Amino acid sequence: KVINMAKDSANFEFYRYQVGAKVPNISAPIPDGIHFEFDGHFTLTCVYSRPTAAEKMAFKNGVPQFDLIVVDDVIFFLARFGKLNWMDLPFNIHLYRDNRAALLEVPGPTQGYGLLVMLIDGVTGTLVNLRLIGLNHDLSMRLRDAIIHQPMIPNYDQRLQSVMAQYTTKDLVALANSRPTSAAQNDMATSMPQLRPSHRGIIGVKKDNYPLPEELRDFNYFYSNGTGHVVMAIPESLLPQAIKSGNFDGYECPIPCRYILAKGYRFHEVYVVCDVPYDKVFGVNVDEFWYDE
Repeated sequence: KVINMAKDSANFEFYRYQVGAKVPNISAPIPDGIHFEFDGHFTLTCVYSRPTAAEKMAFKNGVPQFDLIVVDDVIFFLARFGKLNWMDLPFNIHLYRDNRAALLEVPGPTQGYGLLVMLIDGVTGTLVNLRLIGLNHDLSMRLRDAIIHQPMIPNYDQRLQSVMAQYTTKDLVALANSRPTSAAQNDMATSMPQLRPSHRGIIGVKKDNYPLPEELRDFNYFYSNGTGHVVMAIPESLLPQAIKSGNFDGYECPIPCRYILAKGYRFHEVYVVCDVPYDKVFGVNVDEFWYDE
């Protein structure tokens, strides 16, 4: 895959990104890290030393999830690919010396910003994976709103360190899930009651009508990424963490309908709980036999 992108829109400088080739204008080795940048378009760059096969697959084909939270005027763009852990990416538009916010266009009524995602091997400087993902309209509007209203923060580094000392990545995701960050997000939540909070930022999910007991119908969805017919449920092994955090939505996982029906389930308050194998890296870890596309 090859993509030509304007790296600096003001100077019309174009770079050619090609999977398997060295990334232009960088010298390896590169320190591991994740970066969220804007130069007329949004770019999410992840540098991993010798990324594993699971990490490569997650960035290449994994379902992307995105969200946004502003804490003490610091913008955190939240991202997750497939079953990898969430990432938090702080962003400050005022770190750019030019008037970068002027390049931020207003998305159309049904449009969203594009996000170029790059996975780079920090040891070799090679571009491992490249994806161009369209953010949904609501998230794009919230991102624009956060950027254009972000104030100057003279002590930004100290402010950022203070926020990060108080909140882990999981805390930031829980905060984003627990309350709307804009009126637009609140409006979307009311206009789309068929989706659950655990679906926020996920692409390719819709309500399903799989033959299930009546009590499971509200939890039944279809994932178009190959996961297929699922019931949104909390793995039994994660329930203690969900109870401790109080953020039950953040622990819901798509579990194949066939597995739920065969192995059973129970309810904890208003959430479905299932005793299903769960891996910290790969998530729900069951044989492909159970997936019904």
